[in-house]
Amino acid sequence: DLTELYAAVVGRERPPSLPEAAEAWHVEVRKNPTDKFWTYLLWVDDQGTVVEQHMKINRLICRIVLEERRELEEAEAKAFAWRVEPPR
Repeated sequence: DLTELYAAVVGRERPPSLPEAAEAWHVEVRKNPTDKFWTYLLWVDDQGTVVEQHMKINRLICRIVLEERRELEEAEAKAFAWRVEPPR
């Protein structure tokens, strides 16, 4: 399904789970522009990478945090041992 969401940059701050990280853009995403509550919270670095994301699942806030970032050559990427197995 496709749906429209509304995003607004609300500030610049350190991601909550990464206090040692550089400041990032704090983005709030809502289903409707007038909603009081967010659907997603994002912290995006200056290169456009999402370094932290908060979302709600069954009214519980879940956080996804980028722990490591590196660039791989094509051969390295093909042989990379993922820590999280993709669905089958």
